[in-house]
Amino acid sequence: MVDLGLERDFGTMLAFAESLIQSLGTRAGDSPIAEVEFIRTRDSETVKAAFRSPAHVLHITAHGDNGPDSLGFWSDDERTTFYLSDLAETFSDEGDGIEAPVILADCCASAQGRFVRAIRDCIEAPAVYIGARKSVDWRESTTFASAFYAAYFRNRGRGLTPTERGMRAAERAIKGYQEIVDAPCPFTASILAPSRKAVRSFGRSH
Repeated sequence: MVDLGLERDFGTMLAFAESLIQSLGTRAGDSPIAEVEFIRTRDSETVKAAFRSPAHVLHITAHGDNGPDSLGFWSDDERTTFYLSDLAETFSDEGDGIEAPVILADCCASAQGRFVRAIRDCIEAPAVYIGARKSVDWRESTTFASAFYAAYFRNRGRGLTPTERGMRAAERAIKGYQEIVDAPCPFTASILAPSRKAVRSFGRSH
């Protein structure tokens, strides 16, 4: 879990998600059910390393900007911005991109076309990508994250690939959100393939 928003509500939401995961593990008799790394920083090198660290789920919380000249993640106080084009360039230069089979971009407008295309430049392999179709607040994020992690960890994914497990959990979370809130879910999920640029950069084809 990587908190780039650096706001109290972002931290509260991620702490709740971490607590839920641990609670699910306790009920299942597993201790721990998962190792959760909670990263909250303004340091660009730490963020880049966190994005590329081995993980089943890369959960990013921040404000999202979908503008052509400001596409990326930014903090609540607007002092810190991580442009997706800069991340993709760094990843390309170093030959390593995001490997997580599930990416949850928990920020506004992260499922819109320009944002999604930029994410594809950063990934090494096909990944379940979960993003928001519109502006979302921390309450909507908390509700969705709770539904997603409950679905993800209650189904151990036996017989499923990591992306299949992630997509199944995302679909259940979207349905669960709608049932809880009695309104359309602002999050959507799809399986993204690396862009041609990413395939050239990371030397992998799928």
